[in-house]
Amino acid sequence: MTTPLVTSDSAISFEMRNPSENTASTTLSPPQSPPLDTCQDIRLDIPFTQPSSPTPAYPIQSLAFQNQHHNQFLMDRRQRLLSWKDFSGEVRALLDVQHLLSKSSVLLDVHDSDLRAILRRMVEELPVDRRSSSPSKPILYPNIHNKLFSIADVDHFRVTNIEQRIQSIIASDEGVFEDQSWFTLYCTSEDVVETRLCFARLHKPTNFGPGLGDVQFIVLVIGPIQQKDTKSALETARTFATLFADSQLRNELLLLPHQPGCEAEFFAAIEHHAQKLSQHTENQSSHEHTEPSSGRWIPGKGIIDDFKRRIVHYKSDYLDGIANKRSIQKTISSAVFLYFSILPTAVALGMLNDTNTNGKINVNKEILSQWIGGLFFGLFGGQLFLIMLSTAPISIYITVIQQISVSTGYDFFKLYTLIGLWCAFFLAVFAVCEASVIMKFARRSLEELFGLFIALALLFEAMKALFETFDMYDPRCAVRNSSFVVYETDPFKCERAVGLIFLVLLCGTVWLSVSLNGFRTTPYLTKAKRELLSDYALPIGVIIMALVSNIWFSNIPQHSFSYNAESSVITLSKFWELPISAHLICVGLGFPLAILFFMDQMIVTNTVDNNENNLQKGAAPNWDVLVVSVMNAILSLLGLPWMHGALPQAFLHLRSQADVEDRLVDGTIQQVIVKNRESRLATMIAHGMMVPTYFFLLPYLRFFPTSVFHGLFLYLAYSSTVGNEFCQRISLLFTEQRSYPPYHYNRRVPQRVIHTFTLIELIQLAVLFCVGFAPWPVVQLLFPIVTFLFIPFRSLILTRFISQKHLEILDGVH
Repeated sequence: MTTPLVTSDSAISFEMRNPSENTASTTLSPPQSPPLDTCQDIRLDIPFTQPSSPTPAYPIQSLAFQNQHHNQFLMDRRQRLLSWKDFSGEVRALLDVQHLLSKSSVLLDVHDSDLRAILRRMVEELPVDRRSSSPSKPILYPNIHNKLFSIADVDHFRVTNIEQRIQSIIASDEGVFEDQSWFTLYCTSEDVVETRLCFARLHKPTNFGPGLGDVQFIVLVIGPIQQKDTKSALETARTFATLFADSQLRNELLLLPHQPGCEAEFFAAIEHHAQKLSQHTENQSSHEHTEPSSGRWIPGKGIIDDFKRRIVHYKSDYLDGIANKRSIQKTISSAVFLYFSILPTAVALGMLNDTNTNGKINVNKEILSQWIGGLFFGLFGGQLFLIMLSTAPISIYITVIQQISVSTGYDFFKLYTLIGLWCAFFLAVFAVCEASVIMKFARRSLEELFGLFIALALLFEAMKALFETFDMYDPRCAVRNSSFVVYETDPFKCERAVGLIFLVLLCGTVWLSVSLNGFRTTPYLTKAKRELLSDYALPIGVIIMALVSNIWFSNIPQHSFSYNAESSVITLSKFWELPISAHLICVGLGFPLAILFFMDQMIVTNTVDNNENNLQKGAAPNWDVLVVSVMNAILSLLGLPWMHGALPQAFLHLRSQADVEDRLVDGTIQQVIVKNRESRLATMIAHGMMVPTYFFLLPYLRFFPTSVFHGLFLYLAYSSTVGNEFCQRISLLFTEQRSYPPYHYNRRVPQRVIHTFTLIELIQLAVLFCVGFAPWPVVQLLFPIVTFLFIPFRSLILTRFISQKHLEILDGVH
């Protein structure tokens, strides 16, 4: 993605004047044009429309006057691309910023929505020029207005447009569009001896028309007429436009509170950003880090390269989480979010394994495994956003091991340990041989398919639990037969309200969490409080609904997780005593298990580590696979559940640490990550909180009914689909064609091709769902194989139905 600067004419306005009167102009919306004989002035603001827009919002021809020959004119509009200011190559760039900031002013949280009123305030706030002929005389806006706007009179019409404006344009695979969140105006004036600047931060994103639909920052530069080219108003505007084109700087300036002394912090942030640009950066992007190094390949070279790439950032992996007040707030909220999203998952899987293994793998073991594995990977893992979890496919493997143990008579834990060790061995081989290179052939559709499958799996389990709860009711209870005593043994069967309360708590958890998560976009409360409620949406939703359950519905029986305080937690087995036949079985099950771990780990890694997430420290796929191998070898020896990187927690962990900017692109609002805190602290704190939970709080978790846990799973499922292009394309199948959103692929790919690709993906998703939820565990074991086969299917078969050009648009890399 490239982001050059563009300077252009903009903000055009038309006025029709009555030659006999000098009346004040009034604003008129385009659809309501009056006839010629009205005795009033008419003004219509028409801002510059980007080239990629299909048609101008308000073309001149739309003015429905009676005589076309009197209202149709020609307009000369010019624009040109400007190069970035090279802060690392131009020595004067940083010095100019430091010098000019001392002669600048800033307006914070401007509430005006009229551009001229804002510019008037900015001019009035400009510092006094001490070197001018009248140093005590401020710069007057009427003298500057004609410099900022050009005015042309044609018959009874006056055409006004902004003289010179700089914005950035962003070019990517999705197209070319303007960054509408800021712009820079510049002009020269005979009243100015030294260049003056004023910055304005608007109270909320303001729409000044097409091309300026989401403005939050305005930079005004006024320079002297007689000035050398290197210090001209254009060069100064280009310098500060280069700085403001960086979304990280804008995000940092947005977070500054409006309080005394904030102006100094505003200028300090700009100067600090200029200093960073002036320094040569060794780390350009995460994908540049992962380019294979030159030289002869040797086994283990990928692991060594990954380790070298990550070890240099190990100290900052901790310090970045406490770098400032905002980072500390994000670290704490992310840790609490992880705690509330990981712990219920561990409890649910522990209950499932407890049922399938007759208590051999239970909730106690699941939680112990979770905080041991989570802390281990948090300390030694490469990609710090990955979250280690036991998953449903792992539970399937555990069920198969239990069945083999029963049918053959082999000890369960001996088989379990040996299969886990063989799996760890194969994972280590994959890491040494750099098997991760195969993911270069995977595309975005594989990540979207897998992510949507996980979301559907969470939805399926929640709906299954809901229906099972309703099916528990036995209508014979209504007969009140004294010989029918089922209520005494199972109260769930004779209480009709059990299913209804389950539904209320499930939906209440989802609704409350989703509503609070979107609270930051509402006008209620202050910005800091909105951010706080949004960051803690999930734990607030879970705790409130748990309180509702225990306070108002305590007399209604509800399901909670089973807990056995006397069960053995760590099981060390003599696996070497198994016969050769058992070893062969373990090898046969260990290899597909290793493929499952590898594919899930790589898909999660690719989902987290892509250009859209704006990561800077580099990936370590081979090192991570090796760490997962060692971790699962330890868990196998202890008889604890296995783990690997999992969705959606890993992706949601990344989002919870990020600062997100709403960007207007082709008429739609898209969320863009502008800054990410690549810190291990949230993971470490979240799993550290599980240590006291395991030793002291497990009995109290019974106060959280399973209905709240399933509501939490639905929230995770919903959150993981946000931004998924596969979901967007599915919605197009049911959308009227004229209402299609202006997504980039809608403009560049024929509609028939889009729907064909979507239907093929739906078939792939159905295959994954049928295999993953087949009633036969043997079929479910094929899930990682089917997932892997989608990679050659995309490269070798799908290209026969859809052209490579269209495939790269619909399903390219991030």
